[in-house]
Amino acid sequence: FPSDKIIGAKLPSGRDAMRFFIKHRENRCTIRESAHTTYDELIKIWDQCRIPVKSKRDIIDKIEKLYKQQQVLSKSKQRSNLSDMNNQEVYSIKLDELFDIAHAHANHLIQFEENRQFLAQQRINRSGSIGGIDSSLARIEGLSAERRAHRELLQSSAPKSQFTSQEIDSEPDETTSEDTSDHETFTCNSTAVKKQRIVSPIVNAVLDRTNTSVRKASMITASVLNKAGVPASTVSLSKSSIHRQRQKQRYKSAQDNRQGLSSTKSVVHWDGKLLSDTDESTKSVLMAVLLTCCEDSSIELLGVPRFLSGTGKETADAVKGLLESWDIGIDTVGTCFDTTASNTGHYSGACVLLENLLERPLLW
Repeated sequence: FPSDKIIGAKLPSGRDAMRFFIKHRENRCTIRESAHTTYDELIKIWDQCRIPVKSKRDIIDKIEKLYKQQQVLSKSKQRSNLSDMNNQEVYSIKLDELFDIAHAHANHLIQFEENRQFLAQQRINRSGSIGGIDSSLARIEGLSAERRAHRELLQSSAPKSQFTSQEIDSEPDETTSEDTSDHETFTCNSTAVKKQRIVSPIVNAVLDRTNTSVRKASMITASVLNKAGVPASTVSLSKSSIHRQRQKQRYKSAQDNRQGLSSTKSVVHWDGKLLSDTDESTKSVLMAVLLTCCEDSSIELLGVPRFLSGTGKETADAVKGLLESWDIGIDTVGTCFDTTASNTGHYSGACVLLENLLERPLLW
């Protein structure tokens, strides 16, 4: 029968969860709304036992899956064949077992041994019961919550401040004394020194042009700054930081090139080469696509797509995609390519297919 609350001194079983779930379904709640409400009720009990649980999405999916099984079995409830009766019995046994939503690594995450043993007993025969609230532990957890709230308040009011108090960065444990917990102080230093980022657009262009790896770039930069007398603590020299800075500079450079490209009559060029992959087991076609402006003869590299075979259709689709991504498809008046069959075919050549895709004739 449905119930509007989960009661008992044990962790909820599948039957407890379904009773609460069906009660909200009878109140005209959707399946997802009932699952969320059931999740909130289950979490209260599991948090009281201080047992880590799975993610919210996984728990809600498990609740909905158990309900869908009940819906399927309800359709065959009146049948008396052996298979349906066996399925009903298996589902009934499953409802009486623990509705286990514990984290996959709960045994390692649980802090207290008695909680770990309680979870094991609940999984085996659901023996044992939830005890009263540990006032001492609850008080320590309350102080920890107040400390975190105070720290967040200080950080939001002074985001550039650097907290150096050990009490702010650490959490209280079981052995924390009451005297030290009640008299904690928070100290702030002056604004923290922000590390400089040395990967400028020019530096990034030089590193890319010389094909310098991230590891070598960090070693070269550290050596130059050390010789120049620049303190290493004021500059970000880690490999990950330099890698992120180079990626940002490449993206910014590409965006600037796209915005700086003028909309004028132009000719698109392409040429592909069959090259081996890094593992040298397969080969693929790399095709460079360039654009030449008819007014000032400026050249812009649009991209270097990769193909498996390099057919006329693949070439035409790739060129059209690059022209649209750069928003210059309507300004293209001509094409330039080598005279291979995949480019100059009357029916499946890239030049003919590109004209069909752009819906206008091109000079080639």
